Amino acid sequence: RYGGVLRRVRTTMPRRGEAKESKGSSRHGNKHGKGAQNLGRAIMRQQFSAAPVTAELETERGKHRLRSVTQTDDLEELMAEATLAGKDFSARRGEVVILSNTARSTRPAEVAPPPGTARDLPVPRRPAWKLGQPAEELETAERAAFLDWRRELADLEDNQRYILTPFEKNLEVWRQLWRVMERSQLLVQIVDARNPLLFRCVDLEKYASELRPPRPCMLIVNKADLLSEAQRVAWAKYFSANKIEFVFWSAAKAQHELEEEARLDRLEEAAGARRAHT
Repeated sequence: RYGGVLRRVRTTMPRRGEAKESKGSSRHGNKHGKGAQNLGRAIMRQQFSAAPVTAELETERGKHRLRSVTQTDDLEELMAEATLAGKDFSARRGEVVILSNTARSTRPAEVAPPPGTARDLPVPRRPAWKLGQPAEELETAERAAFLDWRRELADLEDNQRYILTPFEKNLEVWRQLWRVMERSQLLVQIVDARNPLLFRCVDLEKYASELRPPRPCMLIVNKADLLSEAQRVAWAKYFSANKIEFVFWSAAKAQHELEEEARLDRLEEAAGARRAHT
């Protein structure tokens, strides 16, 4: 995050008195202190010499690229949008700009209409690409497309008064989804049997149908053991009527079967070992 950038800047700048202290230690022949300083400098050079201070966020570049990011504050949102747009911020020490020295009062805004709930939010699409396209050009196009998608969601929140649940804000995570979908033959969504439609992403299935060739989709209705037979029959009728491929599944039941199978194998191995010993 931006904190990592600030830490890199702060680390590379020597503090007051450090240069004098290093000279004093070398003058008095403090070999242990000098060796520790040299080791620390070597580590700093190795870690930061090849990584210039830029406006790139750790959530989108760096060693934690695939870390999920669903919550950000206003400053992080500003920095992320600037990074996606290819803009940079540079600060100059001691430079102060006074915007205004007068106080102002604002009238309370009119009462806004009650917020709504956004449904079936769109999944960001990977922009069109072709073999042999330069990596820099492809990355710029993906950033621009992702920025447009972020701005569309911001418009839903700010202007249309929709309430959005936390969504993935890390471009690298979406890039993995794009590439996995392009290499896949079947797209499977695992949903909770107690409310399958809440966890199903309709637009993801639409995105899969837009690929060439289109990818078939299927729902794995997990925790089906928590439903009664009548409930499973009702959901099966609903899925079939809406042409949704599905299969009921119980991960807990499957895990129990695997553990039971492993237990029987251990018993059989122990019995075989006793027969061989006798």
